[in-house]
Amino acid sequence: MALITAMSSTVVHSKQLIQSVASSSPVPVSEEGFMRFWASWWWLFVKGFHVLEFALLTWLVLRASAGRITVSAVIALGFATLDEFHQTFVPDRGGLITDVMIDSVGIALACVAWIALSGRQVEQRSEN
Repeated sequence: MALITAMSSTVVHSKQLIQSVASSSPVPVSEEGFMRFWASWWWLFVKGFHVLEFALLTWLVLRASAGRITVSAVIALGFATLDEFHQTFVPDRGGLITDVMIDSVGIALACVAWIALSGRQVEQRSEN
């Protein structure tokens, strides 16, 4: 949660990102070429990261709560909401309800994966 909050407190402007990628890439990348790529595909990386970070958070809460799915999902969703609210106070950031919904996808994926893996463990124990 602290890591998510820290990342939500920072702003990386697209121009900074483009210059950084263009200058540090092991293969030649022009700023203009990366700018065109980023203009079309930024949402996949940014929103995909939302899904990933909240899936990981939910998984960690599931482990800490001994697999209590409802409790874990509510904690993760509550934190997603608080994180977006927090971003309304960060200059050049903004809290979006759509980001909470995207975070919910990560939460749901973690819960489904937990259920699927827990079912396998029960099957394996019963076979032994």
